[in-house]
Amino acid sequence: VYEDGSRHGRQATLSMIKNPAAHDVEAVAYSADIDKRKQDEFIMDKLINSSFDYVGLIHLHTRTFEFRSRRDWIKYGKIGEILDYDQCCAYIKKLIPDADECRYFEEISSLENILADLREHGRRTATYMRTKLGKPHYVRLQYTWVEEPGSDIMVVRTDITDAYVREQEQIVALEKAK
Repeated sequence: VYEDGSRHGRQATLSMIKNPAAHDVEAVAYSADIDKRKQDEFIMDKLINSSFDYVGLIHLHTRTFEFRSRRDWIKYGKIGEILDYDQCCAYIKKLIPDADECRYFEEISSLENILADLREHGRRTATYMRTKLGKPHYVRLQYTWVEEPGSDIMVVRTDITDAYVREQEQIVALEKAK
């Protein structure tokens, strides 16, 4: 923090080198301004943590999943930990008590179905309902290629229950108004 109260990001690098002629250890240091990069990181962190339950990567070549960001209340897996994709899906299915809801989740989370949509449309959005403590919760999963077709797949999960309930209330209100 500077005297005027402004904050600035700097990245410093120190390289130690043995001088072959003098046999002394010498240091080379440099610093780079990373203000914009740090600001972008803060913005992305706020956006991700206020809008999404998690952002993850599906690594196709190994059929694994990795959380890149997740809310604190998600207890399964850690950020950066490489998890078996099928085991992740099995974990979620255990949390879905209704057999029909569970089968639907199985269909939308099938890697083969995800790949088919991505190859055809470049993205996939699927919504499923999960009953939790007797109340329905609506979850949206969005899939897209990270770089190019065939690369890792980014998956973003969002709880859309509040928006869904508001939408249903508006539909009911419009029907009554007619």
